[in-house]
Amino acid sequence: MKKIVYLLLLTLPGFAQKFTFRPDSSAQVRAGGRVLPNAWAGGLNAAQYSRLRLDADTTADLVVFDRAGQRLSTYLAVRQPNGQFAWRYAPQYEAQFPAGLTDWLLLVDYDGDGRRDLFSRAPLGVRVFRNVTTSTGAGLRWEKVADPVYSIGNSGEINLQVTPTDVPAITDLDNDGDLDLMAFDISGIFVEYHRNESVETSGKRGLVFRKINFCWGNFWKEHCRDFRFDIDCKTGRFGNGRIADGRQAADAREEATLHAGNSLLVTDLTGDGRKDVLFGHITCQNVAFMPNTGSLREALFQTVSYEYPTLNPILFPVFPAVFQEDLDFDGRPDIVAAPNTTTNEGNVIDYRASNWFYQNTGAGPSTTLTLRQTNFLQDGMIDLGENAVPALLDLDGDGDPDLLVGYGGVRSANGYRGGIAFYRNIGTAQRPLFDWQTDDYLGLAQKFLMTDVKPFVADVNGDKVPDLGFAANTFKGFEMRYLPNRGSRGGAFTLSADEAVLLPRPDGVGAGDSPLFYDIDVDGKVDLLVGKAFQNVEFYRNTGTNAAPAYTLVTEDFGGLPSNYLSRGLALTAADLDADGRDELLTLDGDGLVRIYKTWTGTGATALVADTLRLDDGMNAVRARLVAGAVWPAVADLDADGKPDLLLGTVSGGIRLLRNTSTVAVTGVEPPASGTRVYPNPTERYVVVQTTAAGQADVLSLAGQVLLTRTWQAGSEQLLDLGTLPNGLYLIRVRENQGARVWKVVLRQ
Repeated sequence: MKKIVYLLLLTLPGFAQKFTFRPDSSAQVRAGGRVLPNAWAGGLNAAQYSRLRLDADTTADLVVFDRAGQRLSTYLAVRQPNGQFAWRYAPQYEAQFPAGLTDWLLLVDYDGDGRRDLFSRAPLGVRVFRNVTTSTGAGLRWEKVADPVYSIGNSGEINLQVTPTDVPAITDLDNDGDLDLMAFDISGIFVEYHRNESVETSGKRGLVFRKINFCWGNFWKEHCRDFRFDIDCKTGRFGNGRIADGRQAADAREEATLHAGNSLLVTDLTGDGRKDVLFGHITCQNVAFMPNTGSLREALFQTVSYEYPTLNPILFPVFPAVFQEDLDFDGRPDIVAAPNTTTNEGNVIDYRASNWFYQNTGAGPSTTLTLRQTNFLQDGMIDLGENAVPALLDLDGDGDPDLLVGYGGVRSANGYRGGIAFYRNIGTAQRPLFDWQTDDYLGLAQKFLMTDVKPFVADVNGDKVPDLGFAANTFKGFEMRYLPNRGSRGGAFTLSADEAVLLPRPDGVGAGDSPLFYDIDVDGKVDLLVGKAFQNVEFYRNTGTNAAPAYTLVTEDFGGLPSNYLSRGLALTAADLDADGRDELLTLDGDGLVRIYKTWTGTGATALVADTLRLDDGMNAVRARLVAGAVWPAVADLDADGKPDLLLGTVSGGIRLLRNTSTVAVTGVEPPASGTRVYPNPTERYVVVQTTAAGQADVLSLAGQVLLTRTWQAGSEQLLDLGTLPNGLYLIRVRENQGARVWKVVLRQ
């Protein structure tokens, strides 16, 4: 009896210490015949660009803030063998920036110390972090110096307001050595000029702002193409109502109800030393250009060009913004334009090609712009537009996971359609290579005319063979379907779009929800869990059969999982993270927090949290939130180290790869190198034995009596049927022909 007790203690499931994951890019992705250099950068939608030194070399690197996902990403300037530079995704620097950055981010050196400082939106206007990095390459350090920034107005000191939808301009407008700030007022009609007077008042650069009058540059506007130059900003008097040419060409969308939302870039584009203006508006497609004909001290605008540049002008379906940096390493400032949106209202934007790069090809001080590409950086990464939902499964039965990615949609001549992209893994178990095959796997997008597609893998019909399913929005509403897998267990999937089965949708399940199909109550029928917008989880028991399911609501607060009315959505997945043969429940919220729940199946499920996944950036920084703007997790061991890795789909249409760097304590396996798995545990009937070597599996009673024996060849998968045995504890003994043995205590219930 002592021996049996010892075995029980040895093989009962254990849980690892804290799970940590590190951003990684070693798994290669190939598309269009080339390996993507930044495959796992996570996609880009409404990107804002600033350069900043991140590492120890002398070349400034690149910081990109995506308003759509409220996510910051970092790229190193890496010298190539030919001597040229290229941008390489370097996520290890992202955790070194202040938390809670939202809406807009500009990096400029306000104090003149040679290090760019950080300006971003604050609830009351603008916040500033001073760059106090002591040794470049040893990690960035920031000191908050203003939250909010104040400006002196007619009635005293007030917080400097920037509307959350706007992008202000921060530049030395009057060439006096300190940085001024220009932003549209709350009406969106006039530009306010906040002159920095720190040099004049203290002799050093700082943040001493004074609001100059109520407008700047003697112009005002309401719509896209109706700039007026008949106001004197000193006196507030209007002239004879002269209006700039082009009102008749204004888009019809101007007649709709407008609201504030403006982007500004103030920079010298004509080479005369005076700062000109590029402007975008929330309801407009165009970027307007106004040359400055005034002085350094007092700007004056008298003419406007409503499309800029003249050749291949910037035209987005809605709200363009422009940013100026040297992006091609030739010493001349280029322009990149992107939509300044948080969501794709009306689905009018193609977020796969939403970053337009204009190279500065001017020979002198004037800026001459040439459009080089409309998918700057995006062409080097997985970027399917928006709302990427990954799924990992061995579609071709070759022993390594392939990649499917559902996505929100792409606008074409036939409308806005979502689908599932397919990347076949043609690499090895240790070094995967995902090779793009199609953006419309099995023609599902055209067949079902859907958007926001969420693929999933589950044995929906209960035949012990995993099926492929997908949830999506259609013209009929939110629908869930699955394709029965006619292949064999452990073999290649055999699927047909023509065999798609429409699953019943409970009344409480709709667009934006995240379904997980799993046998929660362990009765042999696949149930339904649903992650909701407020992060509660609903449990629907299958009261029908696997062939004809009927989902009945049991609870809207499954396991007592907490609701969060301030965060966004909850995605669910099930995976065996600690290699104990039982799946854990993983939940991912919109802030990038992944929680693990252990006791979540069976009649007494409590869904007690066991751990929270943590991000280790590889530079001595560990945080709980993995990826801002993440929408969906997928789990698989991508490097054959026995530890499951994590893919996170993002709102920006890309995927982040996080390598598992945990020290996972695997219980019940002797020796660890055997490579044998025995699962699930507990089980209702079947136990699966996976091994890389030929051998034999025995089912024994606790008294040592052999009740069942199965043998197999190398690389196969054996199914042990405990259906004829009464409920209780049993010993599973796996003996490989090479001599390795594994003992496992299994509970049949």
